[in-house]
Amino acid sequence: MAMFSKLSILLLIPLMVSCGNDKGNAPSLQCSNCRMFLSASTSTGNFQGVDGADALCEADANNPGDGVFKAYLTDFIDRGFDVPDWVMRADTNYYRLDGVLIKKTNALAQMTQPLDNAISTSNVRVWTGGTPHCNSWGDGTSGASSMYGNANSTTTYSGAGSQTCDTVSHVYCVEQ
Repeated sequence: MAMFSKLSILLLIPLMVSCGNDKGNAPSLQCSNCRMFLSASTSTGNFQGVDGADALCEADANNPGDGVFKAYLTDFIDRGFDVPDWVMRADTNYYRLDGVLIKKTNALAQMTQPLDNAISTSNVRVWTGGTPHCNSWGDGTSGASSMYGNANSTTTYSGAGSQTCDTVSHVYCVEQ
């Protein structure tokens, strides 16, 4: 019996090593009731790509320290509704860190408007993206632009307007 257990473990190791995503990251458990927070940190639109924005979320002072968080940014190249690295999950409840329900996503992993509650009570602008998108989040100059949202709004949390990429704004961070 003990031999069977060791053999089973040895057979599972290659399967566990082969799991993960195309960036070489280890697989993680996905949240079922996920959290979102507004970053304490701000940045221009130059995050050095979406991975840089994800790093901001992971190191942010508002990060609760348990879970993996990625930036709610779209560029439809590296991240977007129809790109595998989209940060939202279909049919999933998203909560603020204080436990207030923000919204349940639909079957397409989108939060339709209006939200049940704002993502934050802070009246600040938040980078959200779309088209344009600060040249895939690598441009912090006034020659590029991107969409922003209002953190304390249930209707303009994303896509509220366009701002130049040298503007300093917050990001939403989404638990994976």
